Amino acid sequence: MKHIPKTRADEILRWLDEKVTPERAIAEIQRDEEHIASVAIPEPLVFRVLWFAIGGLLVDLFWRLVYGPRRTGDQLFADWLSTLDLSNAELWKYDTGGDSWEKLRGECGYAVIERGELVDFWMWFEN
Repeated sequence: MKHIPKTRADEILRWLDEKVTPERAIAEIQRDEEHIASVAIPEPLVFRVLWFAIGGLLVDLFWRLVYGPRRTGDQLFADWLSTLDLSNAELWKYDTGGDSWEKLRGECGYAVIERGELVDFWMWFEN
């Protein structure tokens, strides 16, 4: 079992929002990634050319050789879920909510709860 400091565990337990299925959580992360990609400001072509000219291609090639193909957030999340035993646990969304996002102190993610205790968590986004 992962050791989570009590203060951090209590914090996340206060922020629990709703119980979700693993399938729904993966679909939500996919949707969020698609939305982020659709609103991202595209890099000007000049920056792309400079990046590759300076060594971006070599860095990317090294990254793929060492770590394999890049994986999306939903793939990483699904891998994390596969390491957990959810037979006696529940998956919950958590969100700091309120004005924490406006104060740039927001955080959201998913928490694994077993018998009222936080077993593990996946922070999806923070600002």
